Amino acid sequence: MNQVHSNICIHVVLIVKDRAKNILPSFLQGLNKLIYGIIDEKGQTPIAVNGHHEHVHLLFKMKQDCKLSEVVRNIKTVTSRWINENSLSPRKFRWEKGHMLISCNYFEIEPLVNYINNQDKIHSSTSFGVENIQLQNNDIFYNEFSESKQNVSGF
Repeated sequence: MNQVHSNICIHVVLIVKDRAKNILPSFLQGLNKLIYGIIDEKGQTPIAVNGHHEHVHLLFKMKQDCKLSEVVRNIKTVTSRWINENSLSPRKFRWEKGHMLISCNYFEIEPLVNYINNQDKIHSSTSFGVENIQLQNNDIFYNEFSESKQNVSGF
């Protein structure tokens, strides 16, 4: 076999500098589309993008030759420029230098997509600080946010 097959899904969380609530509902949809396009342009497969006031979740399938740091850096650069050049944020927009990367099991994809798509609902009762700690400790159970509420691992 001369080919390499990979099925690597990555969940990335980008955080606004100082956790300022600079992502406004008025431009969130445009930001999501821009990020989706950047991921696609970099040759990766975007699956879900959505966020809330101070952070954005990205889920994409990564090819084996992907330079993840370059993809994330490009997303941060292009989106910051777009937000600032279009005066979309109340103050100068910047991302934190770091970010969160979480590898994803194939069976987590559907519930994770629902989790990402339901950020408004999630953050009506959970702060990003709590969510961040849960993500770091692997204490988020994406099935809780699945629209179908079914166990996705039934292969």
